[in-house]
Amino acid sequence: MKTNIKILMSLLTILNLSCENLSDPGEIEIKNSVFINLIINGRQKFYIYNTVDFETTTRDDFLLYSFDKYFVDGAVISLSDSTSTYNDFIIEKDSLNTRYYTLTGNNNFKTDTKYTLSINSNGQNINGSTITPGDFNLISPVDNQIVHPTGNKFSIGIKWSKSNNAKGYLVNVSYPFYYEPLNYHDKYTAEEIIFDDTSYTYSHFLIPTDSVSITVMAFDENYYNHVFEGKNSSGIKGAYGYFGSSVLQTRKVWVE
Repeated sequence: MKTNIKILMSLLTILNLSCENLSDPGEIEIKNSVFINLIINGRQKFYIYNTVDFETTTRDDFLLYSFDKYFVDGAVISLSDSTSTYNDFIIEKDSLNTRYYTLTGNNNFKTDTKYTLSINSNGQNINGSTITPGDFNLISPVDNQIVHPTGNKFSIGIKWSKSNNAKGYLVNVSYPFYYEPLNYHDKYTAEEIIFDDTSYTYSHFLIPTDSVSITVMAFDENYYNHVFEGKNSSGIKGAYGYFGSSVLQTRKVWVE
């Protein structure tokens, strides 16, 4: 999946240095880039990277595995609310061997709750906080609903209730398909950002061949400020990136 994640260069440091010696950028002051979306009803994947120097060339395709070589594998993470502290983080890999930090066991994070974050990475302390969005219901479709394509097009209406404190919603529709003219099988994924509504109609000429996975993610202001407004740091101090939170609701429907 593509993402707006970017590792910031030390050019940001250079611009804040004295102009007396422009040939020497000096040491990178902020050594970490942190991308954390605390997901209610989802698996936690916390990404912590080294901030690279100005001379390092990075790929610009914005795929997570492109940045894995900058991953920090010795970070100490602590996450807390008013009653509990979570610090049993381990490193795991996804199917593309991209590393991330996750929690062991079942952790029931709560909606409408403030969480504080503390990280020690590369000898620097990083702190942040987020208030998780309110809970909401995915009204339609219902789970395991059977949907019939209309003509040569697949369409489905998605509707959900409002989430308190949510800045917006990310709708994801994913399914396998078969394209007969080319005898081609693949998986298609579409995403839509919704800010001022709680409904969306998905429609496409690619017809699902099996089940369709639908997710609606209500995200907080910290996520919005970094991903959509491009703020260098949102919800955190001592690092680039963001510490945000979201609530995820999922449905599966079947196409006949």
